[in-house]
Amino acid sequence: MKLGVSFWGILAQSQARLARLNEKITMSLSVSLGIHIVDVLLYPVTKIPGGQALAFVEQVRTTVAGSAAGTAIDMAKLGLKVHSIGAIGEDSRGDFLISTMQKFGVNTSGIVRKPQVETSCSVLPIRPSGARPVWHLIGANRKLTIEDIDLSVISKADFLHLGGTPLMEQLDGEPASRILRFAKEHGVITTFDVLAVSTPNLTEMVNICLPYVDFFMPNYEEAVMICGLRGLRALKARSNLQERHRRGRLQIDGSEEITIDRHPDLWELANRSV
Repeated sequence: MKLGVSFWGILAQSQARLARLNEKITMSLSVSLGIHIVDVLLYPVTKIPGGQALAFVEQVRTTVAGSAAGTAIDMAKLGLKVHSIGAIGEDSRGDFLISTMQKFGVNTSGIVRKPQVETSCSVLPIRPSGARPVWHLIGANRKLTIEDIDLSVISKADFLHLGGTPLMEQLDGEPASRILRFAKEHGVITTFDVLAVSTPNLTEMVNICLPYVDFFMPNYEEAVMICGLRGLRALKARSNLQERHRRGRLQIDGSEEITIDRHPDLWELANRSV
C-alpha cells in the first residue's frame, strides 16, 4: 500500500513538473532561421515516363518545408510562439509559403522577398515504398544574408533554431557562426540542423558553428558527410559524434575537441525518464 501511494505521489509530482515546464516553453519565443522551401509531392511514382509519355499518380500535395520553415510550422502546431526568418522570391510560391505559415500562426515578418529569384522548391516523386528522390531548386535560399536578419528579434528569443546548411551560400560558415554567437551572448538556447548535401567545405561550415550550439542534430547520412567516412568507420563516427555531444564535447574530423555549452534544464528534461 505504501509503495502504491509513493508511486502515485511521484507520478503526480512529475506530471505537475512537466505541466509547468510545458507552460513555460509554450510562452517562450522561438526563432526558426534558415531555408524556406515549397515541396510538391507526387504519389505513387514507380517510374519516370520516357519521352513525352503520360503517367498517372493518385495524390499530389503542396506543402511548406525546409529546415527552418517546416520546423517553424511544427513548433507553432505545438503551441509555441514562433518567428521565422529566411528568404523567398517575389512569386506565387512565395505567396503560398507566407499564407500557409501565417495560417498556422507563424510570424513571417522576418522573411525577406528577393527580386529576380524564385522561391526554393523541391519536387518529390514518392515510390510506393516511401523512398523518394528529390529534384531541388535552391532559389532564394542562396541569397539570404546576415544583413537580412533582424538581430533584435533573436536577442529577445528563448530559442534559436538554425537549419539549412549548406544551401545558404551567403550565410553558411562564418556569418552563421556570428549569429549563433550573438544568440549565446544574449542567453538564447541554440539548435543546429544540416542537410545531407555533398559540399567540399561542409566540415568547416559545421565546425565554425558548433562552439555556439547547444543541440546539434545530424542524421546518419549527414554525420557521414560531415566526417567524410564510409562503412564501419562511418557508424563509429556517428556513435562518437552523438556520445561526445551528449557529454558536452565534440570532435568532427580528428582535430582537437571543442567544448559546447548545454542548457541544463533542457538537458535534464531530455534525459529524464517520464
